[in-house]
Parts: sequence; C-alpha cells; structure tokens
Amino acid sequence: MTIGDRVKKLRTEKGITQSELAEKLGYKSKTSVAHIENGRDIPRSMVVKLSELLDTSPAYLMGWEDEPPAPAEPVKPAQHDLTPRQERIVELFDELTEPQQDNIIGRAELLAEQNENESAEEGAG
Repeated sequence: MTIGDRVKKLRTEKGITQSELAEKLGYKSKTSVAHIENGRDIPRSMVVKLSELLDTSPAYLMGWEDEPPAPAEPVKPAQHDLTPRQERIVELFDELTEPQQDNIIGRAELLAEQNENESAEEGAG
C-alpha cells in the first residue's frame, strides 16, 4: 500500500473530503490531495502534518509500519466525586447536541439566579 493509498483510506474512514483535507493542509483546492492520493511525492513536513490530521503516525503513512497506531482512549472526566444524580445529568447532557446543551446551560443559569435572588430576599426579610 502506498502513502497515497494510506492517506485516502484514513481520510475516507474519518469522513473527510479531499476539499476539507486540502483546506486543513493549507492547499487552495482538493487537486493537491488528489495528487497525493494518486502517488505524487510529498515533502516530509507534509507527512507529519498529514499524520496529525489523520490521527496516525508518520511511520504508518510512510509504510514503515503495517498497522496504524491504536487510537488513544478518550479521557473521561473523573466522576468519583459526583452523586449518582449528578452522574445521570452528565450522561444525559453528553447525549444532547451543542445547541441543546447551550439551552440547558441557559436554563440552569436562570434557575441558579432565581435561587440566589430568593435567598437574598429571605435574608433581607
């Protein structure tokens, strides 16, 4: 398998178009990525940048290793200090889209502000 084959394989596995990869690499069009995938030589510095963008090692891209490196396990935030109820909120929150998460944050901020106002009123009364 050539470097071009490996680039194309990893790019398609990640769902990245040639145009998207070209933009991330600083190229003006997808033609440059097509040339790479079709076997054109590329500078060593570009191999490093490609490997970073495609989450692999330069050694795999160059064909010095037969298998790409195993993906790193995602780091989960420590939840040992959370109550089961708080853990459930985090689980549900992670399942939401970003706009939905923003909506929830906004609502929670309003509720917290209401609580602060009620506490201040009780203290003054």
